[in-house]
Amino acid sequence: MNSFRITHDGRIGRALTLAASLALALTLGTARRADAVACSTSICTSTGTNTCSIANTTLDSGCPGVGPCVLDWGSSMDVTISGTLNADALACDLTLAANSFTVSGTIRKQTGTTIVNTSGAGEFFSTTGSGGVDARKNGSFTVNSGGTCTHGGGDITAAGQSPICSGGFVWLNCGALSITKGINADGACGGDDSGDGGTLWFTASTGSASFSGNGNVTANASGSETFGGWIDIDVATTLSQGKTMQAKGGNDGSGGEISMVAGGATTSSGALNVVAAGGYGVGGTVSIGGTLVTVSGAISDNGGYSGGSVGVYGTQDISVTGNIDSSGGGGGPGGYVTIWGDEDSTIDGTVNVGSGGTYATGGAIDFIAGNNHTLAIEKVLTTTVSAGGDANGSIDFDACNIVIHNDLRSRNVAVAGGQGGGTNWLRYKGTFTQTSGDSILADDPALANCAAPVISGNRIDCRCPDANADLVCDSATCVSAPTLSGTVTPTALICPMVLPACG
Repeated sequence: MNSFRITHDGRIGRALTLAASLALALTLGTARRADAVACSTSICTSTGTNTCSIANTTLDSGCPGVGPCVLDWGSSMDVTISGTLNADALACDLTLAANSFTVSGTIRKQTGTTIVNTSGAGEFFSTTGSGGVDARKNGSFTVNSGGTCTHGGGDITAAGQSPICSGGFVWLNCGALSITKGINADGACGGDDSGDGGTLWFTASTGSASFSGNGNVTANASGSETFGGWIDIDVATTLSQGKTMQAKGGNDGSGGEISMVAGGATTSSGALNVVAAGGYGVGGTVSIGGTLVTVSGAISDNGGYSGGSVGVYGTQDISVTGNIDSSGGGGGPGGYVTIWGDEDSTIDGTVNVGSGGTYATGGAIDFIAGNNHTLAIEKVLTTTVSAGGDANGSIDFDACNIVIHNDLRSRNVAVAGGQGGGTNWLRYKGTFTQTSGDSILADDPALANCAAPVISGNRIDCRCPDANADLVCDSATCVSAPTLSGTVTPTALICPMVLPACG
């Protein structure tokens, strides 16, 4: 599968926990354990040839408490769970196996592990009507299916519930996915009790994935000093994500991680939120990857103290029209936003990685377009800090052609002094155009010369003539001079460099 990823400080322990959970799910889901117990399948009443239905049923015996209880109806049986299949009283894990499962009732096993295995292709796991899954109290629910998994019923929940407040684990490991209702693994106990967000994992191993309709996808933390959870989507072909997704941190905690990666086009129109409030809150991580990547939903990974990180990666064109807020506050640093496309990249949403408060520092914005392509900026980009801040941030562009139709703000004249900062460093190999009326503002003073460290000011690197390809500029001029029609303060230092031609 795909491997785009942004790392986030403090997430290593969660990643190891997730890896262990996935390994366990795969072990239990793909082979019958030696100590597994074959529980009675007679709870499913025949409704026709190769079909049966489970009404309200409680599983409380037939399990020695060592291996999992396995209910295996065989590869030709289609099972409908029309009532509540309650396995709370089982002293062991539960595995369900059949050709397909349709859930119009509820699969319930709180605290423990439930694994559903289907065989064949087609639509082989679905929830309908009010059908759902109750895996609260840090429970774990996994579906392994080579076909399509469709969730259109009630909620699938692995939320925390007293006395276990942290969210649990849900993994839909299917050939393709269609999700139109809510799924959550929130840390939740109510009152002042605290719980980390859990893990939601979605895999479409051979086909596409679609998230739409009512109900959010959430792995939020609750209480104080808690971590938001992990939402991971890994898709073989195309991904359409239209739901609100949240992995918010608790007060003074850290936001979680949302990762969406597709082998084909990725479209994200739902709001993504990994914020963390409070004076020590640290924003989380958002990572989006695919071929053609379109992001129209807002992305929030700001923190009460520090912003987080956002990365958008495309092997073809990228279009970002949703606003991105990765700002900090309370004297902390702003976040880090990277947009990297192998072809054209268009940014038509505001991006803010600034910060506020005494000693605050601005964040960083890095945008890169393909070697023969254009980077177009349509909205305001901000890396500034408020009055009393220590240093503004930086904006860094690298593309064949750069077109700026709005403001680049890495400058704030209200900064008390501190260590300065405020940098716009723009590198182009073809053309550079700044529209009249718009601004490129960096911290004063201007850079002294092209050999000086880039810690403040506006610097524009252009491709110089090098006819004999000896990697030495034939003259200190630009093959194509920049068009600077708007305000540039301080005046940009133009640095002719030996850069590869576009193409």
